[in-house]
Amino acid sequence: KFDIAQEALHKQFGIINFEPLKKYFLQTYTSSHAELPLIPNESDISVGLRRNVKLNSILPAIGVFNDAILLFQSILHIIPLIIISTRDELKDARQCIKTCREYINALRVGIAAKENKNDANRRSELY
Repeated sequence: KFDIAQEALHKQFGIINFEPLKKYFLQTYTSSHAELPLIPNESDISVGLRRNVKLNSILPAIGVFNDAILLFQSILHIIPLIIISTRDELKDARQCIKTCREYINALRVGIAAKENKNDANRRSELY
C-alpha cells in the first residue's frame, strides 16, 4: 500500500529515504481507515473512509486542513524557544513565522469556504 505512495513521492520530489516519513505514512493511513467488527470473537476488518461515496471517490477522508493548522501553530509555539546565534538565523526564524502565519490564514479561509459551500456570496468573499 505504501509502495505506490513512495514511488509517486520519489518521482515528484526525488525522495529516496522514506524512514523519516514512516510516522506520517502510518498516521495518514490510520486516520483514513476504520475498523469494523463483523463477527464476535473474530478480527475486525479495515475499511478505507472515502471523501465522497456518491462519486465513488478513491481519495481518503482525512482531516488535512485542521491537522495542518495545528502543526503550523506548534511550529509557532516552538520558534521562541530556539537558540539564535546569527542574523541569518534570526532572519530565517522570522521568515518561518511569516510563512506559518500565511499558511494558517489560508487554511482557515479554505475551511470557511468549505463550510459555506451553499452560500455563493460568502464563498466569493473568502476567495
